[in-house]
Amino acid sequence: QIDTSGNTRKYSIFSNEIFGGPGSGEQQAISFSIRNVFETKIVSRDTTGEVNEKKLKLIDNLSANVSYNFAADSLHFSDISTSLSSNAINGINLSSRATFSLYQLNSDGREIDQFLLENGKIAQLQSFNISASTSFRGGKSGPEVYTPVYRRSYDPFDQARFSPVDPHFNDEPVVPLNSPWSVS
Repeated sequence: QIDTSGNTRKYSIFSNEIFGGPGSGEQQAISFSIRNVFETKIVSRDTTGEVNEKKLKLIDNLSANVSYNFAADSLHFSDISTSLSSNAINGINLSSRATFSLYQLNSDGREIDQFLLENGKIAQLQSFNISASTSFRGGKSGPEVYTPVYRRSYDPFDQARFSPVDPHFNDEPVVPLNSPWSVS
C-alpha cells in the first residue's frame, strides 16, 4: 500500500479476520516432532496361582515439536513446544503445555542468534500452563415409563374442572423429572 506521500507499507488483507493470514516472508522449514505414551503393568496372583495383568496408562500423550527454517537469515529454530496429558488419577484429566526457546536474550529482552548452549543451558522456559478438569453426572438415564393416575371421575372433555374456582383444580400428580445431568 502506498500513501499520498509515497510511503510504502506492507499489509495483509487477512489481518483483521478471525484466523489472521499467512505469515510474511519466505518459509523453507522442516519440522521434528516426537510423541510417546507411558504405561505400566500391574501384575497380581490370586490364591490359585493364576497371574492377572492390568495395564495402567500413566501419561496418555507426551509430545515435543520444533522446526528449522532454512530461509530465515537468523534464528533458524522455532521455539520448542511440549504438551502432556494424563488420566492416571481416576476421574481427573490433567494437561500441561510448555514452550522453550533455544536462543539467548540481549539487554532489551529480544532473542539474538546465539544458542543458550554456549552458556551451559539447553533451553529457556517461555511459557507454561497446567489445567485439571473433571465432570459429575447424575439422574436416571434412559426413558422412564410414567403412567399418570387419574381420579375416578376424570373426564378429559370436561373443561369446567379447569376453572380456578374449582376446589379440585390441578389435583393431578406432577410428572417426575428424573433427567440425566452433568457438570464439567
